[in-house]
Amino acid sequence: MRRGPQPRVAEGGKPRFWGKHAVYAALDNPNRIVRRIWGTREALGEIVLPPGVPVTFAEVTDMAKLVAKDSPHQGIVIEVEPLEDIWIGDLLTEGENDHR
Repeated sequence: MRRGPQPRVAEGGKPRFWGKHAVYAALDNPNRIVRRIWGTREALGEIVLPPGVPVTFAEVTDMAKLVAKDSPHQGIVIEVEPLEDIWIGDLLTEGENDHR
């Protein structure tokens, strides 16, 4: 079975996401707590940075050390708090009364 891309976990146990789509989705998630952002000046200039989050401007070569080998980070990496686990049974129960 193939699995989709998994976030790299930093030494402190916090997941890291990279690439514009993954980072933008994490930043748009109101349940996601962002702890740190690394990026090139160009990539960081394209987004609204959340207030109070430490930002480190980095070169592309330095950022490659933060992600899985040969991963296309597109000049941006974030470290986040993990979300709570969600069980499929809970989701199904929650949606039982949803009708289209």
